[in-house]
Amino acid sequence: TRIKPSNWNADHVGGTGRAAAVIVAASNSPADVIAQADYVCDGLADDVTIQAALTAAGLSTVWCGPGDWSFTGTVSLGTEGASSTTRTQSLIFDPGARVFAAANVDLFHVHDFGLLQGPMLHTLNVAGYSSVALKVLGQGSRYSDIRIEGDYTATPPTGTGIQLDSAARLVAYNHFDRISVRGYAYGVRVTANNANADKGIWENKFRHLQGFMCPNFIYEEILSVADIHGNNYEGSYQAWNEAAKDTAPVLRIAGNREILKVQPYDFGGAGVVVNLVAGANRNWVELLGGVADGGYTDSGSYNVIWAPGLGQLNMLTT
Repeated sequence: TRIKPSNWNADHVGGTGRAAAVIVAASNSPADVIAQADYVCDGLADDVTIQAALTAAGLSTVWCGPGDWSFTGTVSLGTEGASSTTRTQSLIFDPGARVFAAANVDLFHVHDFGLLQGPMLHTLNVAGYSSVALKVLGQGSRYSDIRIEGDYTATPPTGTGIQLDSAARLVAYNHFDRISVRGYAYGVRVTANNANADKGIWENKFRHLQGFMCPNFIYEEILSVADIHGNNYEGSYQAWNEAAKDTAPVLRIAGNREILKVQPYDFGGAGVVVNLVAGANRNWVELLGGVADGGYTDSGSYNVIWAPGLGQLNMLTT
């Protein structure tokens, strides 16, 4: 719904009595958006202004208008330790909004029970970008309609599009819908890095995840005691550029009881390489799509679902 000045009275309260969104305008947003905005950015360190708007909004939604946004730091969304009965913060970008990294920094950190919708994130203008565009550090948040653009011309690509990181706390029950990631060393990196077994990465759901030119499209790693399990990548696929058609992107599945539904129809001539980490002995891998017919090899026992005729699948262990 397009927010218009006529929707609100002087207190930014609509006719239903519900508090309106806090409105933030980019430096080059349309004049009507700037006229009604509670905050107007200057195009220099817009992350600072958005963070201030989130702080002031409390449980209200922050809406960012169309235009270009420049980040020199990280926006933190959601509240660590929040109750599951209350979504702590919602940050919604207009479909015409583009967020640009002006430095080698993480763009967003999301903690517990937040909502992030709509932004196009660009880090391609930062040479050798090695940070994370979107880092997920908590549970119960929702993400939708997000496009993340790295430097897809770099050889090899660098940085990480999305990282789920449990170094501080449990990362679980997050939902991602209609997300695309292009031109990163890691499209989605899942890092279980906590000495507490109760702080793993569990039951996160991806739907319609698209990767483009990410050598490690989905990469899971267990670095400590906490584990990875029950994550679902449904309807996910990766497209590769023509020059690299014979280099298959890697889906590295480290977790036990993992569910992976991948559409590999444009992975290239080498087929799909699914790298199952040794010891992860309860993986379910289902491939959907139409790459060239082939077989598969598996040097471990992983209960892998294989549907004949769906294409070439190589099972490797590390």
